Amino acid sequence: MAPLQLQRMTMAGFIFVMGISFAFASRKNSEPEKLQNNTPPFAQKWSGLPKEAELDPSLVQTSLLLDFLKTQIAMHDDKIKHPYSFLVSQDRKNFIEGVFRLAAHPENDVLQTVVVGDELFEGPASAAVTIIEYADLQCGACAQMHTFLKTQLLPRFGARIRMVYKEFPLAQIHDWALQGSMANQCTRKDGSEVALRFRDLIYTHQSEITKENARDKLLQYGERAGANRVTLAKCLDSKATLSHVRRSMAEGRRLAVRSTPTLFINGKRFTASSTGAVLYRMIVDALKDSGK
Repeated sequence: MAPLQLQRMTMAGFIFVMGISFAFASRKNSEPEKLQNNTPPFAQKWSGLPKEAELDPSLVQTSLLLDFLKTQIAMHDDKIKHPYSFLVSQDRKNFIEGVFRLAAHPENDVLQTVVVGDELFEGPASAAVTIIEYADLQCGACAQMHTFLKTQLLPRFGARIRMVYKEFPLAQIHDWALQGSMANQCTRKDGSEVALRFRDLIYTHQSEITKENARDKLLQYGERAGANRVTLAKCLDSKATLSHVRRSMAEGRRLAVRSTPTLFINGKRFTASSTGAVLYRMIVDALKDSGK
């Protein structure tokens, strides 16, 4: 079986699988067993948690998918527990990141999953269209999307849309992204306007930031945005906002977010592989659907 293929199943309850191709069959549950030691490393790499994070494999059970076991791996990072669900082949050579049931209106599942009340946003809460963006401050495509949103999308639609910004740092490939997300959340202590200016500055000066100078640059641009440098440094060094970032990442994974930027327009998915024209059309359609 080849890893990282995408399969769609339209049988036995409609199953959508992100991961690998496999045989589908019903199977009775048997006695649970302990997960073998060779499983946690790939889960750790996939999650982006640091090497020092404690991996605590849970018991596993057989699933409806032939030769695959269902398990949840609890990863501990700074005393915060982050559960991740996987299906693992019984020979421990393959795994599936997620299994989702297809729904007639998947956007409803998105709207029920996403928490927006404690996130950075701009635009009125009463807006007809809510755009939720999962982004990485070190991601070049995210910087381009940010410019597009700020210079074209928001000016065109104004108060009819609300932007909600979610943290989704790809820490396994971007060496200061997690630190940037924590800093972004720290700047909110000085107000939403400060945090929004900070995002603008980080994306604008993204190429100047490296793993070695990230702390100094984040503090520099945070202060320029209006944040208190001392308070920001204390918040960043203590990782006070790490749990918030982790919750946002876990939420994104539940929605099968795998790349950045990923947007949801009133619950409907849009990725950077699509064009700006497609995004415009989705917003116009959402406005029509809302009757506003």
